[in-house]
Amino acid sequence: MLRIIKYQLYLLQLENYEVFRYFRLIWKKGIFPPKEMRGELVWTGKAKVILILSLIIHLFGAKIVSLGVWYFTKNFWLSIIIYVLALVILTFFHFIFHGISVWILSPVHLYLKNRIVARAKIKIKSLSNLKIIGIAGSYGKTSMKEALRSALSESFRVASTPESVNTPIGIAKFIETEINSQTQILIIEMGEHYRGDVAEICKVARPDIGIITGINESHLERLHDLKNSIETVFELAQGIKESGILVLNADDHNVRENYKSFTGDRKPFFYSSDNNPLCHFQTLDYHISTEELMSYFGIGEEGKNLGLIKSRILGEYIKGMAIAIMIISRKLNQPITKMIIGLEKLRPIPHRLEPIVNPNGLIVIDDSYNGNPEGVHEAIKLLSKFKDHRKVYLTPGLVEMGKKAEEVHIRIGEDLANSVDLVLLIRNSVTPYIEKGLMKNGFASSNIIWYDTAQEAHKSLDRILQKGDVIMFQNDWGDQYV
Repeated sequence: MLRIIKYQLYLLQLENYEVFRYFRLIWKKGIFPPKEMRGELVWTGKAKVILILSLIIHLFGAKIVSLGVWYFTKNFWLSIIIYVLALVILTFFHFIFHGISVWILSPVHLYLKNRIVARAKIKIKSLSNLKIIGIAGSYGKTSMKEALRSALSESFRVASTPESVNTPIGIAKFIETEINSQTQILIIEMGEHYRGDVAEICKVARPDIGIITGINESHLERLHDLKNSIETVFELAQGIKESGILVLNADDHNVRENYKSFTGDRKPFFYSSDNNPLCHFQTLDYHISTEELMSYFGIGEEGKNLGLIKSRILGEYIKGMAIAIMIISRKLNQPITKMIIGLEKLRPIPHRLEPIVNPNGLIVIDDSYNGNPEGVHEAIKLLSKFKDHRKVYLTPGLVEMGKKAEEVHIRIGEDLANSVDLVLLIRNSVTPYIEKGLMKNGFASSNIIWYDTAQEAHKSLDRILQKGDVIMFQNDWGDQYV
């Protein structure tokens, strides 16, 4: 019984305590826990309080039922039996008590949130020498944050929000506990699930520098359409300081076509991996060594090579990130040599095109935290560069694509058909579209292997993979998705 209660609370936590989404998820997933789960409940203070309150409601509900039986029958033992039965039966519907608990606690949560945010704002105002860099976008935020932190740390004392901290209250707590008078630069990753999210974060810590990494179909399940995504991400352009600068990805169509509607008189700076003419800088002589697992390129300005960069980051997006960092580095008066040293120290970001070489000669590229279409395209392009290896691709597909799910996954299948040798798919609501795209481009059905769960797929790898293979793990499929 307790396992059922814990599982239902786990699903609530996965949905970030959004009650209506939680009830929809319970409807889709059912009330009983599966045999195997991808994760487990994290016992945060909020989770503990919700559990205690829901148990109180549970006990009270069973008591009301038993008192009703006593009132009509005056039979003590029957009322006790009914009480126990009610406790058992109501366990299956404990998710209702979880939802009620969230609603009861919402005024308290709002009060605490406002109090924490207010304290963070006061602290930020007291740190007059602190420079704040905000990063918004549908994809690429974490990679940009980590690259910036590595490069700027050569000259400054830098703090950056941890990966899971991208909401106003999370950022405010981070400012309260981790930022002090010694901090010179704070890098903030801004989450955007709903309209107003980025604007609210800007009110907590108004950026001196804003970076927009790109906009695509990610989060359409909540934002509903691309127009909402564009307007939400560009809240950063309107939220930075009047004297601040805005750095935009010129390679992203949605950024390029819409920035003028949001920047007003502010002239943005552009970065590009593809030498887009909007970008003042260029990348030179880019190439990847699949033996060394390193990328090499130069950065040029008006025909002059400013320096050679060697990087452990294999995705081509490193070129654009390096230019974005150079723009910011110059604004902060950091020597280019320091910026290059810091960038070269950057390690592969865990679970984002992270190469791992096994002793048996197998190369694993862990891209399991990449959940957006642009990132998948980049990953497939990287995989195709391993010319002398058999290329294997394992994926459950992407989540939260909304109405674009079919289109996005067919396009993934089409890209895979021209780049890999073997595709391993996890059965769910979107992977049939990947198969459709594969078959559309003539990929052999015998080279597609299906699994019911990710666990089953991983267990099969020992007998599928061969020495010299390159396998990419693309995205992960949380327990909240079907």
